[in-house]
Amino acid sequence: MLEWRLLETGEQNGALNMAIDEALLLGVASASSPPTFRLFAWQQECLSLGFTQQVDNSLLDVCRQQKVTVVRRPTGGAAVLHYRDLCYSVTARLGKEPLPRALQEANLKINYALQAGLQLLGLPAEISFLADGRRTAELACAAAVSLYEVTVEGKKVLGSAQLQKEGCLLQHGSLALDFNPARLGVLLGRRGNRELAASATGLRQAAGRDFTATEVGAALAAGFAQCMGVRLERAGLTEAEQQAAKMLSGSRYRDLAGGGVAEKCMTC
Repeated sequence: MLEWRLLETGEQNGALNMAIDEALLLGVASASSPPTFRLFAWQQECLSLGFTQQVDNSLLDVCRQQKVTVVRRPTGGAAVLHYRDLCYSVTARLGKEPLPRALQEANLKINYALQAGLQLLGLPAEISFLADGRRTAELACAAAVSLYEVTVEGKKVLGSAQLQKEGCLLQHGSLALDFNPARLGVLLGRRGNRELAASATGLRQAAGRDFTATEVGAALAAGFAQCMGVRLERAGLTEAEQQAAKMLSGSRYRDLAGGGVAEKCMTC
């Protein structure tokens, strides 16, 4: 059975979270890092923006007033509010078992594994095979369901985005433990809170009870290992990965001008 690393980095600030994911991708591309399934969270509320998403000063002003940090992801997609969520990332070489070579096929396979994890929690999770045409770069990621995303009763519960670099994949995403459309609406200056609530949900809303990050993380890891046919072994960041993440968080992810250089991005 193939062996992957299970990396649990806990709560970090937005810049370091994105820097760690890029450091893992660079490590896989240079063959210095193993294929990795990472679970992580956020130290405080953070709005993450897609690689090419345009923002204006009014959004940044509102985030400052609301004490919400902002970071730009190296992947595509639209704004995600990291409030009460658990995030994952997958970094591995495309075309090497268990991942197929094509980006979309890899996306689908990973999402099937995440779906399996949610089903272990008793949720009727499904994969969306229809993309919502309303999605634009200006919308919140929660505003529409994209192709192959994980849903519960037709509502997005886990959105993901991808980056391909030198034949390697970074896919990461956010699973809402508790979805708050009103809070997201305040930050984005939109009135469509009813629309957001109709298109997305959180685990608490879907199941009618609270979940801890620990139990959700364990279920996601179990579902991932089972569906991907890998054995997950817990391990920490290597010294080289720590140094790379530290450098990237202080440079590339220090402000919204950063976000990495993508060979090919896919939106969430």
